[in-house]
Order: sequence, then structure tokens, then C-alpha cells
Amino acid sequence: MGKPKHAKHAAPAGKAAPSAAPAPETPTRPRIVVPPIEPAPQAPAPAMAASAMGPRTMSMPPVKKKNPKRGFWTAVMWIAIVVFVASVAYLGVIAYSYWNDSNRYEEISDKVFTPQGDDLKSMTVDWDALRAINSDVVAWIYVPGTVISYPVCQTTDNEKYLEQNFDGASGVFTGSGTIFLDYEAAKDFSYPCNFLFGHHMNDGSMFACLSSFTAEEEFEAHRTVYLLTPDMNYEFKSFSILRTVGSDLIVQHTFTNVQEMASYVQDKEDRSLVTPTEGFPKASDVTKILALSTCDYNESDGRAILFTQMVDSATPPASGGTEVGDADGYVSSSGN
Repeated sequence: MGKPKHAKHAAPAGKAAPSAAPAPETPTRPRIVVPPIEPAPQAPAPAMAASAMGPRTMSMPPVKKKNPKRGFWTAVMWIAIVVFVASVAYLGVIAYSYWNDSNRYEEISDKVFTPQGDDLKSMTVDWDALRAINSDVVAWIYVPGTVISYPVCQTTDNEKYLEQNFDGASGVFTGSGTIFLDYEAAKDFSYPCNFLFGHHMNDGSMFACLSSFTAEEEFEAHRTVYLLTPDMNYEFKSFSILRTVGSDLIVQHTFTNVQEMASYVQDKEDRSLVTPTEGFPKASDVTKILALSTCDYNESDGRAILFTQMVDSATPPASGGTEVGDADGYVSSSGN
């Protein structure tokens, strides 16, 4: 609303001012109320957008808390990987040792011994070549139809050749050892009972096949055993296969008389897991025994032992005629 306009000239004193015509009323307009304008909300400026001049704070991402379970399973995974790699390496070493040992013995056999059928007199061994490799050699053992064709050693104990191969190799990359004659036996096999020992290798080498002879078919298929020495060749025939344990006092080389030996033989026939097709020999007729012993995994500290009796002997071509005797006077003549 505007203020009323005043008259241009004031009325003279003592006189009344002539009445003026009333001014027309100015129409009133409605008041318009304008609401206050709120400023639009502003997004907070990034911390790095602060004044380029002067101090500013660095905004760091929140630190994630470590999950203890995740760390545990990570450790388990790495341990499993290490164990797996170590296991593969260990199996590789074993496989290599089997392959290496088999090759070594095959090379030796090819050089010094070639089977000549079943002609006992014609079987020869290059003893000079064997002695050049190992002076402890005393015999060669051969079982037709099996992998058994190995040199035999003897030393002053039964420990050395459990770990050492015929050519002297031992350690991580070997494990077959050597077939050996019991250290208390006579090296010329003159005792009435002689024990040979050999490992039961998982690849079937050395004396491992003896455990399968507990089956009648396998026993009958491999009855003949040849033992060749520098002075005499022997043929043996199996009559008993038994399982026992390492604590069994079964190793015996000599006997006080014939009756004691016959009793020993009868015990082995009674304990045999297989009966020969022709039956057991008369115990008193067995005068020379060759026993082949190895580990047997059917029980803890188990042993499988094949007992054989001598059925023939002959002087090899490089030797003269001789007699096969033993410490107690049991003598078998050998011919040419």
C-alpha cells in the first residue's frame, strides 16, 4: 500500500480549506508469500579435492580383518602339497632302486652264467669274473622258471649283505642286498644243512617268489634248485614250504647223529603247507638240505622257507673229481 498524497497548497489561516473531493480507492492486490529457497544439498567433496594449498588429511581404506579359518586351510593346503611332492619323490626313488638293482644283477648274470638246460655237468660260472667284483662270493643259486639266478656271498655276519649289493653298492638308490649264506655255515656247503637268505622285493626280484610257493601249483612248477660252487654243482629238489616267524629257532647246520637230522627233517615235513605230488621223502633218506629263506608279509616278522634235498651232484668242467662231504661224515659220491 502507498502513502496518501498531500495537497500542493496549504489553506490560508482562518479560513477553512475547501473540502476536496474524495480520492478514488486503489484496489488492493493479494499478497504473494514466496517461500524461502533452500539451497540444494551438495555432495561432500572428496578428501583429495581439498585446497591444494595447506594441510589436508589422507583418507585410508578400512583395514580388513584377517579370517583365521582361511589362514588355517591355506596352511593345510601347503602341507598337503609338500607331503604329496615328497611321496611322489620317495616312490620315484624306490622305483629307480628296483630298476637299477635288477639291471645290475642281469648284467652280472649275462656275463658269468648261462644256463645249459638241465645238464648239471655242463653248468659253468665264471668265478674269476665274480671274484673280481666281490671276493666274498661262494656260490651261484639258480631256480629255473623264476627270477632266481644270483651270486651268493658269505661274510662274518648276517647284516652286511642285507643292505649291500653284490657289486658293493648301497644307500638310497639300492635296496636289494645280496643273497647270502648264513655266516656260521661252511662256505663249501659241506654241512648237512645250509641256509641261504634273500630279500622279498616288491618287484618280485631276489627271493620274493618263495612266498608264492605256498600254493600247490607254484610249488610243483618250481621243484628244481641248482646250487653251483667252484668245486661242485648240486641239484636239489624241494620237499617242504612253510611259514614261520623270525624268532623261530629253525636255522641249524649240523646234527649230533643221523637220528637228530631225521627228526629235524620230519618236523619240516609235518609243518609244510604243501604236500609234494609223490609224497614226502623218508626223513632218514635226506642227507643234505638247502633251505631258502625270505620275508613273508602274511604276518608280522614273517618268514617263508623252502626246504630242498640234494638229489644229484657233479663236478663242473673246470674242476677234477671230488667227494661231497660234510662235517659229520655224511658223504655223497659225485661223478663226471
